[in-house]
Amino acid sequence: MGFLDRFMGGPKYPELDPASDMARQLDKFRDPMNKVATDVKDRLEVVTGEDGAFIFIGKPPKQFGVMWVQGSEVMNLKTLAQAKQLDASALNSIVEKMRSAYQRHNDEQRFVARMANREIVIHPSDEFEHEMEAIVDSVSH
Repeated sequence: MGFLDRFMGGPKYPELDPASDMARQLDKFRDPMNKVATDVKDRLEVVTGEDGAFIFIGKPPKQFGVMWVQGSEVMNLKTLAQAKQLDASALNSIVEKMRSAYQRHNDEQRFVARMANREIVIHPSDEFEHEMEAIVDSVSH
């Protein structure tokens, strides 16, 4: 994000074509993501792939939270830490891996779409989604 982007509200992305394959893929996760978009007031960036969706909340890569859609359920780092009995060090390691993944994919194309009467950023990347999934799976098994 550049200097002027801070004053102008961030970079402007093109609208996601509602008839595109990406929009149809996003529809698979629309109900749980609409709930997140309604409940969470911070900026949302959704990383979509063929197999799932990860939702960055806030201002990645510096300050962010992460949620992901697993079936029709929305998971987050807190629920993962509780389920896997992760200590703060392990959780910080996961966050750093996610931060690095975000930075590696930072220059990729993004779009905007409307969900729950607000604009969210869509980051369509199977590779990024698979990388995020591998990070979560590394502690899930």
